[in-house]
Amino acid sequence: MLVMLPVSIGWVVPGVAQSKPAQRPNAEVDRSQLRPFDEVIKDTKPLKGLFTLYQNEKTGRVLLEILPSQIDRNFFAAMTLESGVGERGIYSGLPIGDFLFTLRRVNNGIQFVVPNLFFRADQGIPIERSIQRSFSDSVLETLPIRSIHSERKSFLVELNPLLLSDLPGLMPTLSASLG
Repeated sequence: MLVMLPVSIGWVVPGVAQSKPAQRPNAEVDRSQLRPFDEVIKDTKPLKGLFTLYQNEKTGRVLLEILPSQIDRNFFAAMTLESGVGERGIYSGLPIGDFLFTLRRVNNGIQFVVPNLFFRADQGIPIERSIQRSFSDSVLETLPIRSIHSERKSFLVELNPLLLSDLPGLMPTLSASLG
């Protein structure tokens, strides 16, 4: 049984100013591994929104275009079940999770990162560094960059590895409920 998970993504408006992210290695992308943007999105249907998605309806492949301004920004994802089984509390539209995430560029990849929001300390006190080292952000997936748009400088990544994973952690629940 395939369970489709539509994800609502929106900007997170912080209550306080965000600190500048730590510098990471952003060496030039090895362009020998990249294909022309138009070639990669050939036979896809663009879906415009906060992020532009390119979907190939025949193969199910979904590509995500990430603008440079969307790197190192916080976004909010709210996940619901696309369809349910109609029993044991598993119904269509059921909210199954929400979280803050960030997209980080590291060399030839885009990391899908869930920042640590549970352990915090005031900036500038000694415990802050200890907390940062002890409770790091969670990198859920690193998506290889497939292409870079020549004018917009946007990154194109294949989203299927993330979309088809058990991102909300439903498999143990489904196995226990349905056998």
